[in-house]
Amino acid sequence: MKEAFFLSVRLRAGRPHMVHKGNCPFLEGTNDSKFLGNFSSPGEAIREAGKFFHTPDRCGFCMKKEDHTESSMVPFQVSVTRKYLSSRQVESTWESPLIMSKS
Repeated sequence: MKEAFFLSVRLRAGRPHMVHKGNCPFLEGTNDSKFLGNFSSPGEAIREAGKFFHTPDRCGFCMKKEDHTESSMVPFQVSVTRKYLSSRQVESTWESPLIMSKS
């Protein structure tokens, strides 16, 4: 289902322009906001807002970060455990001092 999104065009000191859903209580008056369009996700609305301002952000109230359809997580690969020489010239990993300090 598509929802209406608006962009707050009024600049606040040190804060980015915010994208709001149409029913957000923090949406400013018609003179201070621009209708972006109807979109099926907040990410689409933020991309559209990026055409007008450099770094728009989503409203923390009406578009909480729990939107799982567009994850900001970046996949990564776990590197191979690196081995180090201890002061006694014994090969060890970074976990070894943690275990040693506990005992």
